[in-house]
Amino acid sequence: MGEAEPNPVQVYNCPFRLPPQLELTTGNVSENFKKWKRQVEVYLAASGGTDKAKEVQVAIILSCGGPHVVEIYDQFQWEDGNDKNDPEKLFEKLQSYCNPRSNEVLESHRFWKLPYQDPFDSFLTDLKTRAASCNFKEPDRMMRDKIVFTVTGKLQELLLREDKLTLERTIQVCRAYEQSNRQVKELREATLKVNKIQKSTDKHSKRKPEKRKEIPKTKQTQFERKDCEFCGYKHEPGKSKCPAWGKRCEQCGGKNHFKAKCKKIHSVSQEQEFDEDQWLKAVRAGGKEVTAVMKVNDCDVRFQLDSAADVNTISQCHVRKEQCKPTKVRLNMWNKTNMKPLGEADLTVINPRTKEKHQLRFIVVPNQFTCLLGLDTVQKLKLITINDERFISNVSSSDLGDLGTAHLHVDSNVRPKVLPCRKIPIALQSLVREELQKLEDRGVLIPITDPTPWVSQMAIARKANGKLRLCIDPQALNTALMREHYRLPVLDDILPQLSKARIFTKLDVKEAFWHVKLDEESSRLTTMITPFGRYRWARLPFGLKVSSEIFQRKLDEVFGNVTGVFSVVDDIIIAGCGANDTEAKQDHDLKLKKVLERCEERHITLNKEKQEIGLKEISFHGHVITKDGVKIDDKKVKAINDMQPPTDVSGVKRLCGMVQYMAKFLSDLSTILEPIRELTRKEKAWHWSEDCEAAFQKIKKMLTETPVLAYFDPGKEVVLQVDSSKDGIGAVLLQGGRPVEYASRSLTASERNWAQIEKEALSVLYGLERFDQYTYGRKVTIHNDHKPLEAILKKPLAMAPKRLQDIMMRWNRYDFDFVYVKGSNLTIADTLSRAYLKSVEGNFSERLRILSLKIAETCDVPDARLLEIREATQVDDEMQTLKETEQNTKPL
Repeated sequence: MGEAEPNPVQVYNCPFRLPPQLELTTGNVSENFKKWKRQVEVYLAASGGTDKAKEVQVAIILSCGGPHVVEIYDQFQWEDGNDKNDPEKLFEKLQSYCNPRSNEVLESHRFWKLPYQDPFDSFLTDLKTRAASCNFKEPDRMMRDKIVFTVTGKLQELLLREDKLTLERTIQVCRAYEQSNRQVKELREATLKVNKIQKSTDKHSKRKPEKRKEIPKTKQTQFERKDCEFCGYKHEPGKSKCPAWGKRCEQCGGKNHFKAKCKKIHSVSQEQEFDEDQWLKAVRAGGKEVTAVMKVNDCDVRFQLDSAADVNTISQCHVRKEQCKPTKVRLNMWNKTNMKPLGEADLTVINPRTKEKHQLRFIVVPNQFTCLLGLDTVQKLKLITINDERFISNVSSSDLGDLGTAHLHVDSNVRPKVLPCRKIPIALQSLVREELQKLEDRGVLIPITDPTPWVSQMAIARKANGKLRLCIDPQALNTALMREHYRLPVLDDILPQLSKARIFTKLDVKEAFWHVKLDEESSRLTTMITPFGRYRWARLPFGLKVSSEIFQRKLDEVFGNVTGVFSVVDDIIIAGCGANDTEAKQDHDLKLKKVLERCEERHITLNKEKQEIGLKEISFHGHVITKDGVKIDDKKVKAINDMQPPTDVSGVKRLCGMVQYMAKFLSDLSTILEPIRELTRKEKAWHWSEDCEAAFQKIKKMLTETPVLAYFDPGKEVVLQVDSSKDGIGAVLLQGGRPVEYASRSLTASERNWAQIEKEALSVLYGLERFDQYTYGRKVTIHNDHKPLEAILKKPLAMAPKRLQDIMMRWNRYDFDFVYVKGSNLTIADTLSRAYLKSVEGNFSERLRILSLKIAETCDVPDARLLEIREATQVDDEMQTLKETEQNTKPL
């Protein structure tokens, strides 16, 4: 009996190719796993592997994964031994292994560095893949911005022209542009082919060729076609045949060549092996090239200073043959094409002005290209200074910022109010309509037609540049809004952290409150009525009593964890600290860069016009911050410093009353004030002596220094003390009984003829607007000694005289309570109004008069009523006498 034959080995044959192994070392491992898993699932289904036993499926998966996956599989811990042979459990284990290996920051970096490549759909596919790895909250917006930032030339211009550009529209424009370019190129090539003249000969023809006049070589129609150095196409020689002749280059603005054949390198970047490409653009000053002449190999060479280039380039003609060495560097041109240089050379460069010698490395390029000095070199040679403002342009934009969404909470016990529309002067109607349209186009306002429980009125204010500012009048809505009670930072919180600060920067958040979006419910609360319809605010409006706290909280969420950076309302303070100025400068620059990067990341736009960068001292909320401490801003105490001495006993009494009010903050007051107080005694003759003048100057100095002058504290109650005399108005801002800032001015000739109640109302308006940075957006208590003003405030606006109506309408943007105080207790404001500054800053009389006339013109009188008035005037004796007198009397 022979030996038993062994069982035949069953070989698993599959006509399908195995999927690629799982890549665990490069790229986004999590995304790699998702793609690999899908390919393995398709392979199993196609090859019939899903019908096999589970342990066989696991073996197939491990085979597809490769040796690294097998090693990882052997290290897995299994709760149940059977799970080891379950393909679903294996996929879960591998997915959990790969997921933590995704680095969102790195993926985001790769997303923004992704270069453009033709065709567009290929670039779009790569972009979507990158975006999926970044976990963006708004991937469509990020991809739209990336496309717009990456494309160049006319395509970028077309995209920027679009109003309310979406990703879908961006893709549509790019595809259409690419297709049209392709078609134009085909048409040009077809035209050249049709116009091409070829000489044909028939070797088998028996006819004798006709004799022709010999054509000179220069006129022959047979020629060798080469790529034109001006247009890039093949065509007959001659300027008239070149499609680029007479055209202007889109890149440099020069004539007679296309962008593809522009000979100016605007930027180059050094590319090492495995490094990503960097696409850079040159920085120019005022659109002109910045150049410098250097001596190289005893020859003067003109270099373009390119702050966007990573390397230096030099034309071949300036380099000796023995100096040129091979190079592995590849240059990326401005049009995103690559160029292989001729080599590299280490050359000695001499600055003709300073005679300094520098050993520099250059990339040697063909002669038609420009010689460049890159960023590192121009800084090393001190040819240009890189200012920190270069960062600001990246985050300064006309677009609205984005700090997220906020919700407004209202007290349900407060009954909603629907207010009527205010009339506006005819002369302002077109300006108001235009401003409303601008805000609607920017997404700040949204038209609304359906009913809303709250309807506020619109307030109009003029900016310093004469333009209009449209606001919501929040007086009624503020009574229902519930505050977050978020603590606002004060100067005292910041000062202890500035002990080692030497260099300061102050950045201003542009349109600060508009960085915060309102949700649908909150937006409907802010509905306001205008003569052109109702609008709701899509962004957090100015004037709401909750706006400051909401915005401050949002800003703190962005910068709260950055050391040495402080955000107060719409200002961002950066303090550079160090033992000396050099250390402080380095610390300051690092913090500034971090802040600007975070602004760009969180879509915070800055006001370039209000920036103060790298200064030894900055003005902040009425104080001057320096490395030596805090000084009082001269503007705050100008009203006291420029105050003239009293000229009579009454003036002395007012001065003594004001000083006595501050007695608890002044030491040795009675001794200093005694020479002046003596003038109030009956037996003492009036004589303003040198002792009186010295005491007066000493008191003014004491009144304008700490501890008398307080720092403003947003957490404390604000009291505004105002008063008007017959010739001037005065105001002082108080907190805890201590003055924060003084102000006064004289009345104009027309204002001095006003009724006293109008002067007092004007003093209230002057104080509110003069201290706007302290009074706007918060509760203010106003102290004034004019009792009738308290009564007029309780009446409807329509019942007030027209001049008061205008003043009171401008009050509406402020939230204040009016408190009557006896004149004897209103010492500071009373003294300032009588010892006023000669300045008429804040003069509103002319504006009030003109606006009042315009409002009168808008009175709606029916035609029938006008006819009755005209007929009654004709039969009225007194009116006819008045008419005759007016017509016959000569003007004086």
